[in-house]
Amino acid sequence: MIFIVGMLFVMIGYSQTTQTFSTPGTFNWTCPAGVTSVTVECWGGGGSGGGTATNSAYGGGGAGGAYAYKLLSVTPGNIYTVNVAAARTGTTAAGQQGFPSWFSSITTVYAEGGAGGGAPDGTRLGGLGSSSSSIGDIVRRGGNGANGTGAGGIGGA
Repeated sequence: MIFIVGMLFVMIGYSQTTQTFSTPGTFNWTCPAGVTSVTVECWGGGGSGGGTATNSAYGGGGAGGAYAYKLLSVTPGNIYTVNVAAARTGTTAAGQQGFPSWFSSITTVYAEGGAGGGAPDGTRLGGLGSSSSSIGDIVRRGGNGANGTGAGGIGGA
């Protein structure tokens, strides 16, 4: 999932740069000299789909991760933590919730991961997108996963 930090430099004139963190993991970001505010955008990881245990039933798709946006005041020279969500892999059972992405701490800017899809031998429902635990000036839920289906039969000759 992509994590973006937009920096506003306060000097003689205004200039903006963008730094994008797209590799999953946890990183340190040092606020450059002259930067006093940043625009942070986070996307949570998608939930994994429910698997298939037989040739006749497929699990539901995982939901998309939430989006969170926030304008923050920062201090030049301070080190801030950036966490970029990693992918979830599918299973033969119910899918798992996607990992979150966040900036500074999980209480500053936080985008939750999407819900996993239903198991192939259960409800087969797609995961539901949510933003209920996300934090930011603007938060949006991820899209819902598609419902799983029964597999069709093989055609005769």
